[in-house]
Amino acid sequence: MHSLIAIDDGSYLVDAFSQFKAGDRDPNTSLRVLKLRITDIPKSEVDQGQEIQSLVYDRLARLTNLETLWLGHNPHVTYGWQRHREQMDQYDCPEMSLESGLHKLAELQSWKELNVFGLKKRIGPKEVQWMTEHYPKLRVIYGLDK
Repeated sequence: MHSLIAIDDGSYLVDAFSQFKAGDRDPNTSLRVLKLRITDIPKSEVDQGQEIQSLVYDRLARLTNLETLWLGHNPHVTYGWQRHREQMDQYDCPEMSLESGLHKLAELQSWKELNVFGLKKRIGPKEVQWMTEHYPKLRVIYGLDK
């Protein structure tokens, strides 16, 4: 399997209740495209939040061939979602900060595209600088605040 898409990526609408439980134990998985929502993660300052954030990054770090990671809403169709009040910011998501465990993804050398649109993430200048240094193929990050 090279792609797993469990969110609306623009080409088709996935049931809003689609779920995926990662059970991949192969550290050299061939998964290259992952588009899904990871939910029910408390923020780092909440009890057990930092531990759960860390476990999520541990799982993502196993996807050594990952090129595309979409954790947020489709950045290309959000106008329509906002207009119909379907676009909701996601608070219970990976923070994507170095403190929350982003540094665990340092080995994803094939990473080209990240989508965090609609996530209440904590990506700041420090994280963007770190990503540009560690991901030589990264070309686009959707969902960064201006």
